[in-house]
Amino acid sequence: MQDGDDIRDFVERLQRVHDDNSRPDHFARYRDSGREKSTMYVTAFVYEFFLYNTLYEIDWPLSLQEEQLKYHANKAEKEQDAFEDFLCKQSRGRDDLIVSAFALPTEMPVHGDWTQINPDRRIKHRQEGKKFFDDLRELQATLRRLEKHPTEALHDEVFKYLKECRRFVYKVRNNIFHGSKNLGEFEDPAQHWRIEVYYRLVNSIVSLFFHLDVYKQKQTGEEAAVAPADSHDLEPETDSRYPLRGKPIIYIDPFAGVAEKDWEAPR
Repeated sequence: MQDGDDIRDFVERLQRVHDDNSRPDHFARYRDSGREKSTMYVTAFVYEFFLYNTLYEIDWPLSLQEEQLKYHANKAEKEQDAFEDFLCKQSRGRDDLIVSAFALPTEMPVHGDWTQINPDRRIKHRQEGKKFFDDLRELQATLRRLEKHPTEALHDEVFKYLKECRRFVYKVRNNIFHGSKNLGEFEDPAQHWRIEVYYRLVNSIVSLFFHLDVYKQKQTGEEAAVAPADSHDLEPETDSRYPLRGKPIIYIDPFAGVAEKDWEAPR
């Protein structure tokens, strides 16, 4: 294995997962009735945050310098700040990549009663949700200005609002991962729309990382080409290596209990 091969292979594997997660619809299928139920955008959001988590825990400047993966030893939110600082620096002067990666969140409507969040243990005040959507609207406006008149000041402003939005989304992630949200809440159409917004935001951050193609840029000095924004409306790729790409993801009886004999721990 040559120096840096582990980084290149690692990034390519993650990009395939990201591309696959950006295209399909997710469903649950119940064994008893065969009934199917959409699990969008909760499962897509959870999968994408796993990807984002995998990326931000890596110290990318040090990894590229030493040509092997190096991990942070900080708390998660500091690692997230460091990852976005890295993206900010790497994308300077390449604002077309930012605009491309954030094309869908930029155009999403983010007004209406559905933007009012329900307070819980981690998000205790409705004002926190209001601030998130205010910051998101500022992010959208700044991205539009950046597309028309790119400047360093607007570039930095994009990442300022992006960090503010992501900090709120991280609290939502913690609510889902730690069980503070129950399945019944996801039946609420307003919650469904909010989760889609959170998913689109995290998906765009991850997309920007892959748009930048930092490993290739370091090795060759080439700039990455602008890739189209991820969208469920895009035609699925036909690639014999990944025959399931573009197909619906279906979970068979996802909430059934697991047989005790299937677990090793009690033995």
